[in-house]
Amino acid sequence: MNAFRISLTTAAFVIFFAVVPGLAASFAVIAPDKSDLSARLADGIISSLGSAAVDRLAAETAFGTLGIETPFNQTAEDARRAGRVIGADVIVLIRAEVIRRSAFGRDKYFEAAAAVYVVSARTGRLAEWFLVAAEEDTEKEAAEALFERRRVIADRIRESGIAAIREDVSISGPDELPGLVIIDTPSAAGVRSPMPYRRIRPEYTIEASRFRLQATVDAEVDIDAEGRVARIEFTRWAGYGLEGSVEKAIRSMNWRPGERNGKPLPARVLLRYNFTKVEREEP
Repeated sequence: MNAFRISLTTAAFVIFFAVVPGLAASFAVIAPDKSDLSARLADGIISSLGSAAVDRLAAETAFGTLGIETPFNQTAEDARRAGRVIGADVIVLIRAEVIRRSAFGRDKYFEAAAAVYVVSARTGRLAEWFLVAAEEDTEKEAAEALFERRRVIADRIRESGIAAIREDVSISGPDELPGLVIIDTPSAAGVRSPMPYRRIRPEYTIEASRFRLQATVDAEVDIDAEGRVARIEFTRWAGYGLEGSVEKAIRSMNWRPGERNGKPLPARVLLRYNFTKVEREEP
């Protein structure tokens, strides 16, 4: 039996959004894990994107100067810094691997899987995460089958990236609640933080379980004076459906609003979920 562990802490900070001057889209496709399969697939995607793609080696060199320890589990601020250094509108992170699998009625096979992260370089948001996989009898055949899907992957990246840029243009900044206070800042002195009456644990998704993902998801949450969730902004993302799982859990909880001197008021908190898969020992 498999299980997972989530720990939750709270904090808060302010996030700022860049002004978008236009809709021109440039894509930086990089393979931070530096595996041969990831690099080969990234180059294939770049070829399919054509002139919209920037040079991979130059982009990876620039990205490497930032010293981001968890490139597939970045903060939005890290992603914005990467966008400024690389000089692209959209950053695409590729992690590809071949895993030996087994299943009932099938002795062994190989799954080649590529996790694709499409990130808005202007806001640092994870615009889309998706998984592309191919199953074959040998490791080499699985890798080749995955590589053959490079054009389909590139088309989806292009569509998602352009959609993200259009959304950036329409959003100048977060819609703040009147009188909002940010917990753990001087303006929140004497404020009791919003709290859920009952915590709900986010689901550790099937995708995360299959790839034994360990990651942290940070969600900046605004709770109004009535205890309603007014806004959720992910300030650290992980993919694998974990953002959707966290949002579902947050919106499912009943919240006690922030309070100062016995009066409820809107407040912003940062919720941090640490996902770790745990293997249970057999008795």
